[in-house]
Amino acid sequence: TTILPAERHFVAYRTHVRVGLLTDVGQIPSPVHTDDEVRLWFSTNVFRSDQEVWVVEVHGRIRALLVLGGSWIEQLYVHPQHAGHGLGSQLVEHAQSTRSLLQLWTFQSNLDARHFYERHGFLPRETTDGDNEERAPDQRFEWHASDPTEHPN
Repeated sequence: TTILPAERHFVAYRTHVRVGLLTDVGQIPSPVHTDDEVRLWFSTNVFRSDQEVWVVEVHGRIRALLVLGGSWIEQLYVHPQHAGHGLGSQLVEHAQSTRSLLQLWTFQSNLDARHFYERHGFLPRETTDGDNEERAPDQRFEWHASDPTEHPN
């Protein structure tokens, strides 16, 4: 497996953008957009100059994607057939090696994601009752290279 910046994969990946959206829908709300709307959104909102897009290739095919916008993990997707094989961990650890602060939102119903981020040192900081387009409760997590709650002044 290889972690690569996604610029050279943009054209190929754009046509297969749903690879990461085929997750366990039992833990996340149903999609509110069509595949075509998602492809358009990715091409105009994800692959921007102010964001970093990293992918993991397995046998020459993209199997995981991470989008970083400043300190925010905007997106993290792993192809369902490759879930539990460490690809998401590789991407999060890569992000942690480049930042002193990371934060993200995940759905409260997505217990696997919440446990995944907690295993990587993220701490829950805030919850909502569904202030998002899915209208589903979510939770904000933060990770600090040296968490201030662990080392008080």
